[in-house]
Amino acid sequence: MNTEALLNEIEKLVPPILENLGLELIEREFILDQGRWILRLYIDREGTPVTIDDCETASRALEGELDVSNLIHQHYSLEVSSPGLNRPLRRPKDFERFAGSKVEIKTKQPIDGRHHFNGILQGLQTTQVVIREGDKDWQIPLEEIKKAKIKYEFNKPAKPGQVSPPIKPWRAGR
Repeated sequence: MNTEALLNEIEKLVPPILENLGLELIEREFILDQGRWILRLYIDREGTPVTIDDCETASRALEGELDVSNLIHQHYSLEVSSPGLNRPLRRPKDFERFAGSKVEIKTKQPIDGRHHFNGILQGLQTTQVVIREGDKDWQIPLEEIKKAKIKYEFNKPAKPGQVSPPIKPWRAGR
């Protein structure tokens, strides 16, 4: 089974297990890193951040099911993690949930000669992701998005004699 087919099967197997734990699958990857295979699963939940205990509980619940499913035939390590600050956006509901966030989007095909877009996510209009760059709104078809992620930026410290801008609080599941 090729990697993409394997990831599609993982996408079918894993979500119901995570849903029983109040979690959801955000991203999955199966990579060869320094000679060893790693199945990396990123999990999240609306409302509160994912904890280390959540990752451990999910990992234990998934290990047995993955072994029984016999999907992966080589030796591998399972890593379960929160998506982090630069969280990937994949599903339509991600583009709705994180409207108002700074994002970076890469497209499969150029749109007006461009593959990269950085701006404020405006949301989703049917099958079009809307992103504002400066004073222009771009509509990007969901099926044309190669990769999209939150672009978290830390506040820069103020120069001597200036006041630092206030820190914006993290809000889970806007």
